[in-house]
Amino acid sequence: MLYRHCTRAELEEAARLADVRLVGLQEVGRGLRATLGLRPDHEGRVRWQRRSASPSRRKVAAVCWHGHAVFMLHLYLLNPNVRITGGRETSVDYQGAAHFLATFRASGLWNIGSLYDPVYYADACECPRSLVTEVIDLERRLQGQSTGA
Repeated sequence: MLYRHCTRAELEEAARLADVRLVGLQEVGRGLRATLGLRPDHEGRVRWQRRSASPSRRKVAAVCWHGHAVFMLHLYLLNPNVRITGGRETSVDYQGAAHFLATFRASGLWNIGSLYDPVYYADACECPRSLVTEVIDLERRLQGQSTGA
């Protein structure tokens, strides 16, 4: 993903708060590019484990949709003016906190499986309910901040 209108420190703080790693963080033109990586705890457990969209549903070394959402929500709480672009098959272009709030949930409904065996991006994970509710809680905080409540 490419992050514009933010600092390296803001990205690092959002990653710390979301409990993910920034992989390959580098300056690119007028922005910063990085991907999110899993951050194992001292026992080797990870918080945002993604599952494969293949029929095996095996664990893959990737951050799930909820982990990405929590990272971006923390980033927008730190700086509502960040522009986030990127993606592979389906690209995103979040133009600030208000635009992110209005559109990010649709990305959880992207089919990352096949037509024969569809898997929604938000379902390809091992997140317990407590982590899913973290997305909702942060979303409400950001909505309150955006409206000035």
